[in-house]
Formats: sequence, structure tokens, C-alpha cells
Amino acid sequence: MEWSEIPGWFDWRSAQEEAVQRFPSGSRFVEVGNYLGRSLCSLGDVVQRSGKRITLIGVDTCRGSGVEGRRQKDYHGAAVEAGGGTFAGALHKNIIECGYGDLISVIVGDSITASTFFPDRSIDWVHLDARHDSESVKADITAWLPKVKKD
Repeated sequence: MEWSEIPGWFDWRSAQEEAVQRFPSGSRFVEVGNYLGRSLCSLGDVVQRSGKRITLIGVDTCRGSGVEGRRQKDYHGAAVEAGGGTFAGALHKNIIECGYGDLISVIVGDSITASTFFPDRSIDWVHLDARHDSESVKADITAWLPKVKKD
């Protein structure tokens, strides 16, 4: 399976390529908000092609965001229902089918709690793409910003 075959929303591959090019082997990247893994597996592809040893960690509740956005739609609902209340199995299956089972680790939990698992200044690059309402975005930035290394 190719990352581009995974359902989801993703149009920032050039940012992933720039990050992988900029940071050295031994770096640690975190993506918060993974849905079914389209972006996360793209990042795995970019890292694998680079030949660098970069640790990739995804963070998601795997329970969806519920009704959200201007359209007031539940974009994750079908995947949550198909998985019996979680899409964690589908996310993990997609990572494995793309060939990144040994490259990508996933933390199934909320963003704020997951941020506490990392010491301050221990992460090189964080991509925040979880809940998109203003309050949640601010909370994610507040939680993850101290975890990012200087420069």
C-alpha cells in the first residue's frame, strides 16, 4: 500500500520534505492528529527515502473529533463506528501495510496527556493537526511548544 491510497486530508508533503532535509539523523518528529495515517505514512516515506535515522511518533485519540467545522460534520464517524469505537486498528494496519511498522510508533491518547511523556526540549519537529477549534489549537501549542528544541 502507498500512503496516497489512505483516506484523509493531506497537502503539506513539501513541509515534510523540508523538515527531513533540515534535521539530522537522530532527530525526533511527532505528528499530533493522525486519523488513518495518510500524512504520517507520507512522512515515513520521506524519512525512508532520505536514509536518515529519524524517530517518528504519531499521537491520536483514535476516537475522532465528533461534529466539527463550518459544515458541522463528523468526518471520522464512519471509521470510529467501523472499528467499534476506535480507528486505532485501521491506523496501525495502514502503517504496517505501507511498510513502516518498524519506523513509526503511535501513542493512542489525547494530545495534552501525550505531550507529558516527552521532556522539554526533546523533540525536533512537531506537526499539530488534531482538533481544529481555536481553544484546542491553543491548548496543543501550549502543551507542545516547550517540548520542541531551541532553533
